[in-house]
Amino acid sequence: MMRFTKPNCSLILLFFYCFINSFAQETISPWPKSTNINQPWARWWWMGSAVDKPNLKKSLVDFHKAGIGGVEITPIYGVKGEESNFIDYLSPKWLEMLDYTIHISDSLHMQVDMVLGTGWPYGGSHVTLPYAATKLVVEKYQVKKNETIDRNIKLENAKEKQPAELLYVVAYGSDGSFINLTDQLKKNGSKPTDKGIDGKSVSIPNPLEPNKLKWKAKKNRLYLICCF
Repeated sequence: MMRFTKPNCSLILLFFYCFINSFAQETISPWPKSTNINQPWARWWWMGSAVDKPNLKKSLVDFHKAGIGGVEITPIYGVKGEESNFIDYLSPKWLEMLDYTIHISDSLHMQVDMVLGTGWPYGGSHVTLPYAATKLVVEKYQVKKNETIDRNIKLENAKEKQPAELLYVVAYGSDGSFINLTDQLKKNGSKPTDKGIDGKSVSIPNPLEPNKLKWKAKKNRLYLICCF
């Protein structure tokens, strides 16, 4: 029977810990936990506010099943021919419908927002970028095995307005594996000895190109997903 001395046992345990720790780094998702804050929301037009409780509940349940995290209620003009079903904005009955909507949403762990008016959201030059309405733009690059990507990652669509902040850069393999390169790109620069989580060098040598990535793929057909 094989016996393990105390030093050998320590070495085996250390190796096992390193293996588990390395495996955890490869499998931890780079995306935040899915909650009603970062799930998609729906702009919900209440045409003439012609709503009723049965249909409000049905719609909210359908939204919830589709993965919608919340709704933005927009009371707006109604449909011609449905005037008899209109509910006056901010009337007692209208507030009752709003309260019911919030109650059902709470039970579904959804959130409710509302435009403070009767149409589109409003703003102005005083609204700074962190508080302005924005959208998610995704750029996708295919990288072949042993191919090196060496480029400053930026929006390819010239119609997109600037500035656009690069939020995530993740390399996905055809087998479902991924390598998160986001933290490397958030630095203004890096030392030549810096390594990505796959052990390959990732550098940002030019501060004028903060999103430049030089990285070599070692798996078959990787896709680099860049989210702005």
